[in-house]
Amino acid sequence: LVILMIATKSLFEPILFMVVIFVGVLLNMGTNIIFKEVSFITQAVGSILQLAVSMDYAIFLLHRFSDYREEGYSIEEAMRLAIVKSFVPVLSSALTTFFGFLTLIFMRFRIGPDMGIVLAKGVIFSLLSVFLLLPVLAVYTYKIIDKTTHRSLLPSFKAFSRLVVRIGVPVMIAAAIAAAPAYIGQRSNDFLYGARSFPTGSREARDEERLNEHFGENMQMVLLVPKGQWAVEEQLAGDLLGLPEMKSVVGYVTQVGTSIPSDILPDRVISALISEQYSRLILIAESPAESPETYELAEKIRDMADQAYPQGDTHLAGANFVLLDMKTTINKDMIIVNGLAILAIALVIMLAFRSLALPLLLVLTIELSVWINLAIPYLTGTPLNFIGYLVISTVQLGATVDYGILMAQHYMDHRQLLNRKEAAMKTVQTVAGSIIPPALILAAAGFTLNAVSSMSVVSELGGVLGRGALTSLVMVLFLLPNLLRLFDRFIEKTTWKLQMLPDRHSYRRTSAQKEAKAKNQGNPLLQRGTR
Repeated sequence: LVILMIATKSLFEPILFMVVIFVGVLLNMGTNIIFKEVSFITQAVGSILQLAVSMDYAIFLLHRFSDYREEGYSIEEAMRLAIVKSFVPVLSSALTTFFGFLTLIFMRFRIGPDMGIVLAKGVIFSLLSVFLLLPVLAVYTYKIIDKTTHRSLLPSFKAFSRLVVRIGVPVMIAAAIAAAPAYIGQRSNDFLYGARSFPTGSREARDEERLNEHFGENMQMVLLVPKGQWAVEEQLAGDLLGLPEMKSVVGYVTQVGTSIPSDILPDRVISALISEQYSRLILIAESPAESPETYELAEKIRDMADQAYPQGDTHLAGANFVLLDMKTTINKDMIIVNGLAILAIALVIMLAFRSLALPLLLVLTIELSVWINLAIPYLTGTPLNFIGYLVISTVQLGATVDYGILMAQHYMDHRQLLNRKEAAMKTVQTVAGSIIPPALILAAAGFTLNAVSSMSVVSELGGVLGRGALTSLVMVLFLLPNLLRLFDRFIEKTTWKLQMLPDRHSYRRTSAQKEAKAKNQGNPLLQRGTR
């Protein structure tokens, strides 16, 4: 609310924004009743994410309304024009966010579809509330808006725009140097796939630490093997017990022995170790709950069981095997989801701008900010929960590419009248005030989650989201305008029916300029033609 008061020119406008977005959030959360169940993580972060990513829709519409009122239009006509003028840009921004969320449904791990559907549904409800509810409230409360008007608290950004252009070359060089390490770093993170950690400093965390100090970190597992192959089972039990991490192997062959037939023992004695078809081995290893060593031990035990029983029909159970299967599944999901998100968002941008170059530049800018954001845990040696990685890699792309879309649209408009350098400065000057508030709102929402949530997964997700919003903001403000300058001619050549002002700093020259240069160089053909 404080950020909105600084970014707007009326003390009442932030109240309208909050009411409208709250209605969208309420509709989204209420309609979750149609689902059989909703993840607690989705329930915890869904409303805050919806609030943060859709606030700029309302800001953009009401700013347009104010602009048309200043031009002298009546209240109803100003709102009608504001809706018409802002519908396509807001819809394009909403679609990028919508498809970024919706790609989560292609995950095989069910929390992805759960979160993706709820968040994508939230974008639709926010869009409807902005275009159906906000115009009505603004038209009926415009007198209150006028009475609470104050001067803008945001600076003009003139000096800032000159700075952005002045340091453009160093910024692009730094971005090019950082791209490869950032990509490798974010791919090399140590991920956590379980939810067994307790909040730092909580009583549960202290009790767990004390137990581990006294008894070590014990991992319990169960291996079911076909019943009756006692020699094979005994050899496997001995091999497992020979592992340095293994503390004990409890089974019929270790507790009773193969010399005593199982048929002569009562069921109440051996039922915990033998069933009609399987013999059970209970394994206890000294291993962390979740670490690279945990996965390595699980793979080693699985390989040993497969070698002992090549015909199969063995079953493994335990937290480490579950986490290993999750890791394998989720790693494949990450590639699919990220690829689909990039493709869908790039397609929306391409259709909106009718350009081939702009989708590449915008997605590259935001993806670079995503890589840098997710490489920070790797550089600091902090394990990252897979939910944080997966959600941020799609949410940050979908939610913050809107800033790039607005920047690109203004640059193309200014290039109709200005050269590259002047257009870039004018773009930063006019756009900075529009994208800084939404980015700060998204960052504030993330850091609030990080500070107040007692669930480690949600808290970590909030911290990564807040940092990602600020990273994207910095990249859009400092890198994107200079990329637009650098690839100015490429943009014009790959955009349908786009004609920019000839730039003296570019390689383009008019035919008259070429002819004048040829004369100065003494071109004999041109000289004969002008005599």
